[in-house]
Amino acid sequence: MTINIAENIRRLRRKRDLTQDELAATLGVMPQTISKWETGTGYPDLEIIPSIANFFAVTTDELLGVDVSRAKEKIQAFINELDALMQVWKLDELIARGREMCREFPGTAELRYKLAAALHHKGKWEDAIELAAKIAEETNDLNLKLRATCLIVYANFHGGNKSAAREAAKNLPDVENTRQAARWLSDGQAEIDFARDSINRLFDVLADSIQDLADMEGYNPENDLPPEEKILLHKQLLQLQSIIYGEELYFRNYAAYTNNEQIARLLTQLERYDEAISHLEKAVDHALKFDSYGADAVYSSPLMNGVKAEKQSNWSGTAIGGLLFNLKNNEAYAPLRTNPRFLTLTTRAEAATDKQD
Repeated sequence: MTINIAENIRRLRRKRDLTQDELAATLGVMPQTISKWETGTGYPDLEIIPSIANFFAVTTDELLGVDVSRAKEKIQAFINELDALMQVWKLDELIARGREMCREFPGTAELRYKLAAALHHKGKWEDAIELAAKIAEETNDLNLKLRATCLIVYANFHGGNKSAAREAAKNLPDVENTRQAARWLSDGQAEIDFARDSINRLFDVLADSIQDLADMEGYNPENDLPPEEKILLHKQLLQLQSIIYGEELYFRNYAAYTNNEQIARLLTQLERYDEAISHLEKAVDHALKFDSYGADAVYSSPLMNGVKAEKQSNWSGTAIGGLLFNLKNNEAYAPLRTNPRFLTLTTRAEAATDKQD
């Protein structure tokens, strides 16, 4: 499919005897955006194409040289295909197909975002940042602009450029300026659903902040909290998780497994081996529950009653497989490896992994 929108916009603008600045002001975009459209180095979002066509009094088909309704159907099919590839973590195939799709529909920002996200997960930080920056600059979709900005933050951080990540993060709103702050706009059942969705989303922010305090990943060399206090923070996070989600944690079992494992590592440092193994046993339980819950799982706690649990993702294999790798290879557990209870839980993790394979 050949899209001649660059040539068509330039031709129609000149026919109207308009400058790029004048057309930009009419459409509510930056002048350099018009320049990119006309040179083919950037493309308008699909959402703005009807406005451009209306302004020039042409059909969208004439503007694009394509059947727009069929194009939308094909784009949605492409998006679904990329989502399916991401779900099973086939990044190489996703990137290859994403590039093909973006060549066919270069103005579809959502396709470009999914390609940028895959590049980020693949560790191609610079490519991800470059593509996400173009999306953030060119799109008129505020939600997509913010998602692309978040991707720039993550890619810079994971790529080792923490200062650039901090700078990009300045373009993101604080909690008070998010959709969750406008909770009073809903009423009836919509208000209840919105409240539960907000609790679910904001829990992630709160959990991440608590984990930062506990320095779960060991990123902060200036974090001088003693192990006892870090253990307390992890335990309080687990308690908070149970209060919000109840006994059946479903998707949240993954976080419960990683928090229990972190507690076990800290307890091992303190030579409190029996307690450490008790938390590793809990970690195994949660990992197995995470790997086995069904697609129709629904939370039943008072705070989250009726909310459907998120789907598992195969981005890192199974939870129990990851835990088993740590049990066998992480030197933090060296003092435990001859303990009968440790051997029993390792055998249990091995059996579960073999069964899943």
